[in-house]
Amino acid sequence: MGVRIQRRVYHSKSTSFHRMNEAIRAYEEAAKSSRSRVSIPTEPQLPSLVISEERMQVNRYRKLRQFVESRPVAPIAESCLNAIMKRVPIEVFAGLVPQRLVQPLLDEVVLDYKKSMKLNTVQHVLITPPLKALQNELIPPLPQEPIGMDFSTPWRTKFLLSRKHIMNKLHIVHPCMTKTLKICHSLLAGTKLFDGSNFRSTGSITVELFQNDLMNQCRKTEEKFMLSWFLKIVKLFSDSDQCKSTDKSESFYRSLSTLISIQLKELLIRTVVAYVQLFDLSCKEHLPLFEMQLTLDDIMDIYPNPEDFKEAILEPVKEAP
Repeated sequence: MGVRIQRRVYHSKSTSFHRMNEAIRAYEEAAKSSRSRVSIPTEPQLPSLVISEERMQVNRYRKLRQFVESRPVAPIAESCLNAIMKRVPIEVFAGLVPQRLVQPLLDEVVLDYKKSMKLNTVQHVLITPPLKALQNELIPPLPQEPIGMDFSTPWRTKFLLSRKHIMNKLHIVHPCMTKTLKICHSLLAGTKLFDGSNFRSTGSITVELFQNDLMNQCRKTEEKFMLSWFLKIVKLFSDSDQCKSTDKSESFYRSLSTLISIQLKELLIRTVVAYVQLFDLSCKEHLPLFEMQLTLDDIMDIYPNPEDFKEAILEPVKEAP
């Protein structure tokens, strides 16, 4: 009787375990099938950094620039402000109102000076990174250094040798050349070979008389220059004390000839320009009055005819060397 009861208990336990295993197996199969049917959303992938690398570079650059720009700037020297004020004409300060504007203008100059100094400091210290967020904050680069100036080796000896070579070859720096140029400026500068202010006041004249008067004035002026300017040039180079340092080489006198020819060419240019301005219709106070004859023969004509008159007027310009 007792054995039969134990068998029934064992049989009931084994049956319950079997049912539990079947239930677990059914649950696992149901969960597996549900996972295959419904896609589970993946977890969001967070960035490795909360702020981007580009944003960090922008912030670092702006902080560095703010630090550089906040450093103290040496004040502008008072002598610089005085030099600026000296360039302003005295007539500008005649009234009271301009004097009131002086200080605001100086303050503006000081402000511009500080801005330029800060910008120059930033140019020397910082390099703007090529980022899109800093496109509006780009700083112009520093000016390039002069090419060909190498001070890595001693240069004084080479400089002295080059200077001596230039002094020997460049004759224009010779003291005699400088004195010649001063003589030309004192006697030839601003002068012309004729004075055209009297042609209008003399009244009507013929073309031949106009040409003769013009040629006589030019001839007298040339004689005057030969007796004053040319004699001083000759005396300068004939004096042994003045030109004792020159070797009187052919190149030296070629340089002298070029210098004198340039001065004479400027004199001729001024003369031709003044002659052309005589016939400017907008300036009638110096416009010459010419006598013209009207012939009433078989054919009505004017003497001199326009072609001859034009040729006579242009003849002095064509004869100018």
